[in-house]
Amino acid sequence: MALSQFGTFEAIVIPVLFFPSTILCALSGILITEAARATAANNQAHLQRLTKAVIQKTLQLSIFIAAGLLLYGNLIGTLLDGGALAGHLIRLLAPVVPFIYLEIVLEALLKGMGQQSFSSLNYLAEYTIRIAIVLVCIPKFGFYGIVLSYYASNVCGNCFRLWKTCKTAHIRFSFWSDVGFPLFVAALAFQVPLCGLRLLHGMQFAWICLLPAILIDYALLKSYGKITAIPLLSKKQRACSSA
Repeated sequence: MALSQFGTFEAIVIPVLFFPSTILCALSGILITEAARATAANNQAHLQRLTKAVIQKTLQLSIFIAAGLLLYGNLIGTLLDGGALAGHLIRLLAPVVPFIYLEIVLEALLKGMGQQSFSSLNYLAEYTIRIAIVLVCIPKFGFYGIVLSYYASNVCGNCFRLWKTCKTAHIRFSFWSDVGFPLFVAALAFQVPLCGLRLLHGMQFAWICLLPAILIDYALLKSYGKITAIPLLSKKQRACSSA
């Protein structure tokens, strides 16, 4: 039974959680170079703008995806032939998605800012926490000890990464602006079309809400000035930095 649950976790749940992060994985390579250029040129203003923008955009994306996984987790699990267990685990792990996605961009920024030593120590601490919780909790809680270890290691490790990134770039992290507002917008974006379906007694078509939710989320973030381009150096600025 435990082996079957772990197989579902590794083969279905983890790929579902990580699949949308392919966008951030592609971006991370650019971020290392961009942050390294700004650090080498002592361009603190650009480094601050870049770091702030990347953290905000990552949280906006990841919070929306987490909300979608909470709503459609059961449907996704069924479509991928993982049954009720896969759907339950997707919904259970959905709240940790913002931390998983933050790790991708924060690691790139930290390496670009020359914080490889911190990165290595943080990974060591993160996996120490994960192994310790697995050893303690699996005998007591069974398979869910793995889920608990996943939560603890990702939350602790990425909170430290976020603290170190903000400290190194000399920026202030605003919980309301960076987390609270995107969370409110994501919840509203999904609830508006869902309320419409409830009035029409069409909850069996809940998957239809995804496209309206994307449009509402984008429109609200755009109207409040939260959708902006990530500030990358131009070719001319890069030449000046290299010089």
